[in-house]
Amino acid sequence: MALWSRKKSTPAIAVALQLSETQTSTKLPAEIKPIQAQPKKKKTLKRSKLPVPAAVKRRFEGYLQKGRRCWSWKGSHTTDGYAQFWVNDTKVVKAHRFAYEIYVRQLGKRERLHNLCENKQCVNPACWAPFAIGARKKLVGRRV
Repeated sequence: MALWSRKKSTPAIAVALQLSETQTSTKLPAEIKPIQAQPKKKKTLKRSKLPVPAAVKRRFEGYLQKGRRCWSWKGSHTTDGYAQFWVNDTKVVKAHRFAYEIYVRQLGKRERLHNLCENKQCVNPACWAPFAIGARKKLVGRRV
């Protein structure tokens, strides 16, 4: 626990130090106000949608078969059954994560998506809920 602030002296402290020792008044001048601790603001990250070239987005949407609720994937799948998409010649991503990032918002490094409809081939962003790593236990009972 730090007892002293690492900041340089504030103007109020500087004025207080400049007061002469001959002053007998215990009241501080009007321009000096006591320093109060400010409440810490929560940092909220506002993430925007993932910017992708129009050609990549058109190619991605070409693999979609949109139904009433789920969007089935007509492209390739991983060995465990999830849809995958080649973004460029070298990078393969999970199609549901890519869809979420281009239609809703970008995900952080420690965020994952939880499937609410239990259909591994679905890539509809409405069927996927983001959660932080370690928070999946709260989402297990939540289904659409």
